[in-house]
Amino acid sequence: MVILDEPHKFKEGNKTWQSIAQLNASLILRYGATFPQDKKGVVQYHNLIYRLTAVDAFNDNLVKGVRVFTTEVVGDKLEKVKLLAIEKNQATFGYGEKKITLGVGESLYLLHDGIDDLTLADINKKCTSVVLSSGLELKKGDSFSPYTFCNATTQQMLQKALKQHFDLERQLLLRDGGKIKPLTLFFIDDIDSFRNEDGALRKTFESYLKTELEQRLQSEQNPFYQQHLQTALADLSATCAGYFSKDNSTTDEKIAQEVQEILHDKEKLLDINSPRRFVFSKWTLREGWDNPNVFGICKLRSSGSEISKLQEVGRGLRLPVNEFMARVKDEQFKLNYFVDSSEQDFVEKLIGEINSQAPKITFGKELTDENIAQIQHHYGKSKFAILSDCISDQIIDEEQAFINAQSTQKLIEKYPLAFQERRLYENTIEKGDKKK
Repeated sequence: MVILDEPHKFKEGNKTWQSIAQLNASLILRYGATFPQDKKGVVQYHNLIYRLTAVDAFNDNLVKGVRVFTTEVVGDKLEKVKLLAIEKNQATFGYGEKKITLGVGESLYLLHDGIDDLTLADINKKCTSVVLSSGLELKKGDSFSPYTFCNATTQQMLQKALKQHFDLERQLLLRDGGKIKPLTLFFIDDIDSFRNEDGALRKTFESYLKTELEQRLQSEQNPFYQQHLQTALADLSATCAGYFSKDNSTTDEKIAQEVQEILHDKEKLLDINSPRRFVFSKWTLREGWDNPNVFGICKLRSSGSEISKLQEVGRGLRLPVNEFMARVKDEQFKLNYFVDSSEQDFVEKLIGEINSQAPKITFGKELTDENIAQIQHHYGKSKFAILSDCISDQIIDEEQAFINAQSTQKLIEKYPLAFQERRLYENTIEKGDKKK
């Protein structure tokens, strides 16, 4: 018996698939999120057994829901700065009708006064990309909101993320049936601003964290949580850690320890007694990394190019584990996601993307494996029983072909649950400032 993970990597006809075929397996089970497609883009299923869509996952509480908090910024929120051209020693940026050509070291403030301390840092030798002083890499055609690099925006988002984190932390640590320790993930571009002890981002973050902790301690009555807050206040730097790609070659023992904890020592990171609760990284966070207890993602910097909204929130969608490392499945949880107002339509785009992945009700000339799988999912019948019933009801013939034009309607009437289009439940993904 052969089980194939990542089946889209094994297209029928290539050498790897031919080698697998030589095993003469009694059964080949392909298990994954994506499957090979033919030249027309049709997914190649064979005896589809089960299909879990994003809609099913959210509606059935197999993942967290999402609450999106948008930080409003004064100014034109929709217009973005775009990289128009790259030459040997200069790059051209545009904002609306305005264009400007900059050399290395020159400031983008000249293009938009909402941008603080941002310069063109480097142009690669092939002139295919540039790097800004924040660390953000852009290719021709990429764009970003100028307000993303406004210090006032960053400060507002940090304060909002910290408030929501501690509101949720208190709730989850004082719950019955096993405490849950939440983590908040911050995506940034300027590594030195966080890594250096006197870095602007680090100093600002610790300042807001100190204020938040002191304010909460003034009114906190629960002895356990009071001590938890005092431990964090006693050593602010111990509450946060970072992982960046260049850390892989670091000789700094403290940084190496942080990386080890984030990437490999999940139990230590989730230990209730550990003050660590904030993780800082770039969009280049290692593929496949996630932590089930990420309850907050704060996108402090633009990702440059437009990517899947589902991919963006994916780091925090897994259901959490409690203090005993047991998965908690019997409650509905929400991931708090923080963006600036250049992404004010984030909720609508995310909902649209999820709904677009729901299976469409389409019928060909015959009853397909995917049709049968949909029926099995909702009715629990075997393939043999479904085929037998459809043949006896004169919906299909012995070759699984539909008998006439009315066959598909008869099929829908026979199995209505299998062929109703599923949509995301209301409030599964919502705006964070929505009143309860």
